Amino acid sequence: MVIQQRSIYAYPWDLREEGIETALATIADLGLTAVSVAASYHSGKFLSPRHPHRRVIFPEGGVIYFRPSEARFRDLPIRPVVSELVREEDVLAGIARACSRSGLRLIGWVVGTHNTRLGGQHPELLSRNAYGDPYVYALCPSHEAVRAFLLALVEDLLEQYPLDGLEVESFGYLGFLHGYHHEFYSVSLGVFEQALLALCFCPACEQMGKEAGLDMKRLRGSVRQALDRRLNGSVERGPATAADDVAALLDFLLAHVELQAYLRRRNERVAALLAELAVFARRKGVEFSCLGPVFSRPTALGWVEGFDPRAVGEIADRLVVALYFEEAERREAEVAFVADLQLPCALGAVLNLGHSYTRTLEDVEVALRHMADLGFTSVGFYNYGTLPASRLQWIRRALAALEE
Repeated sequence: MVIQQRSIYAYPWDLREEGIETALATIADLGLTAVSVAASYHSGKFLSPRHPHRRVIFPEGGVIYFRPSEARFRDLPIRPVVSELVREEDVLAGIARACSRSGLRLIGWVVGTHNTRLGGQHPELLSRNAYGDPYVYALCPSHEAVRAFLLALVEDLLEQYPLDGLEVESFGYLGFLHGYHHEFYSVSLGVFEQALLALCFCPACEQMGKEAGLDMKRLRGSVRQALDRRLNGSVERGPATAADDVAALLDFLLAHVELQAYLRRRNERVAALLAELAVFARRKGVEFSCLGPVFSRPTALGWVEGFDPRAVGEIADRLVVALYFEEAERREAEVAFVADLQLPCALGAVLNLGHSYTRTLEDVEVALRHMADLGFTSVGFYNYGTLPASRLQWIRRALAALEE
């Protein structure tokens, strides 16, 4: 199989500071065919070795990088926060024009429920764990207000800008581990604890479960009891206990039929949202791609985020998985797992070329060959602004080796 679409993820602030035309010329010269530009993004701290003026960047968190239609959001409880970049100029429109001139496809990269700024503004719409603790970085997609906002955001973007593709990230439930500012925990966390801490029991989720005939109070109690035993236990968990942790999680799932039903309902909820987005994209003739899961990797663990790859494969034009693993064996296993699902949609993957996800050029070449052999037709590289020039050049060399 030929990897036809070769893209790189990029942030608007990086393209603008370097000069949009200059940056896109560099991207095209690497042998790439597309650029995935963040139209909405979460908080972060970035080391940018090639930035014209700075090296450490704290971008505006939880903002959008396009000019929204005021009328579309006027009657919604949540409204987008617009980046200061856009107040000065319509940066996405400029990128779109430059992509058209350079022959690059423009993919709108949209981050959904992962939004600390909006979470702080709307605490009533946050995900809450079995103890009732809110996750300020995670809007819960079970809330109708959140779903209405996300649908309006995507539809507005598609209506206003000439995109060739749309890629959505974090349009489901989010995980527990986040990398939040000064994030601390003094107990060892295995997949068991992480999965159960990620389960949402906010009012909207509890209502969703009750409508499915589930005893949410009993289910919540079971999850809390299991977590309390593990979090206060004396066992130190780590790589040596990883297989045992997975086995314990499977045993817990098998023993709790209501939890199985609840997880299926969460999957259905996310799939229904993605299906509506797909309608918008196809109406505009735009390829619709879903990236995921984001926090709960590998893809086989996507149910923690309500991400069912089989359902997504029936909805999306393309399923994109992030090969964010330090070990080559895990990257290969992830590609093989997704290929074995035999989904009706196209398959793509993201390679993080930063240290320590990728250590050598050979790592990139091996991953690309493996993807091509198993039928993947797109690859995305992360990230234009964060990579040093030497690693950026790995893209050109790896793509050339693949063609040979």
